[in-house]
Amino acid sequence: MSIDKIDRNILNILLNEGRISNIELANRINLSASATFRRFKQLEKKYITGYSANIDRSALDIDIQAFVQINLEDETPQSTKRFIKAIENIEEIEECYITTGNFSYLVKVSAKNMATYSNFTLKKLQQVPGVRQISSNFILDESKFPKKLVGS
Repeated sequence: MSIDKIDRNILNILLNEGRISNIELANRINLSASATFRRFKQLEKKYITGYSANIDRSALDIDIQAFVQINLEDETPQSTKRFIKAIENIEEIEECYITTGNFSYLVKVSAKNMATYSNFTLKKLQQVPGVRQISSNFILDESKFPKKLVGS
């Protein structure tokens, strides 16, 4: 299934308004509700991988967020698999990316405060077998931009 301009428009709207009603979506893209729903269902089969909510972390007293860069002692496919498996259930880690550059991994971390972040680093992350180097970059503030698909 290839997507056309209307499908891209639907995806761009859903990126920012995932809970939009079908009728409102249909009005925004100038199609009937039934045609919009058919397109939506087709997009769900191939392109939409899930739904999530944006959470106000400060309302939950989660005051620390950081991007942590990590290098392993060796970079073999086996060590990568072991590392990913070891961190997948560490609750402070929200996202993990394999990257190029000075570090091999970039993880996004949340913690209630500096004490819990320190505990995460010393007692969890540094205890993962194969971790050689860690560098933390704390998020001071974040800017939100409307999400848009590349090439739209």
